[in-house]
Amino acid sequence: MKLMPTVTETGRLISILIGLSLVLSTLEMMIPKPVPFFRLGLSNLPLVLSLRLLKTRDIFILALAKVFLQAMLYGTLFSYIFVFSFSGTLLSVCLMVLALRLFKNNISFIGISLLGALAFNSAQLFAAYFILLGKSVFLVAPFFYLAGIVSSVILGYVVERFYRESQWLRLLEAQGFGQEVP
Repeated sequence: MKLMPTVTETGRLISILIGLSLVLSTLEMMIPKPVPFFRLGLSNLPLVLSLRLLKTRDIFILALAKVFLQAMLYGTLFSYIFVFSFSGTLLSVCLMVLALRLFKNNISFIGISLLGALAFNSAQLFAAYFILLGKSVFLVAPFFYLAGIVSSVILGYVVERFYRESQWLRLLEAQGFGQEVP
């Protein structure tokens, strides 16, 4: 008989992942940006990790809470920056969840992270085209995609290593998290 995490245990894990995401986001804000709007995506580490731990509904709860809480924390909730972040997060989570469901154990966290970054950047550039930059978005697109590829491969590798070596994740698995792709 499989153990299944309770609603309380799932809520607790989501809260921990949201908190970790906000801490990583705050740390990332302290890193100087070579280009406006560019971020490494450190706050996405818990989100990528959650793809193999949580059910789809809970992954979306985590993603939306992350976006809204970051926007409230940084005062961007009613700005175009929120639109960029929301659209990028929504598209990337949809595609990462879909890829994991389609390819199950045949896709690594690096592949998932790369797909998420490309989707995130595409959604942001699409929104920037209509809201802010117009055709000049095509001038910044190559740099954004290149930076997204590099940072997502590194972040995917970090999540991959953490997933394989973490004692905390072994404890979560013992509680029934991540036993099967939901």
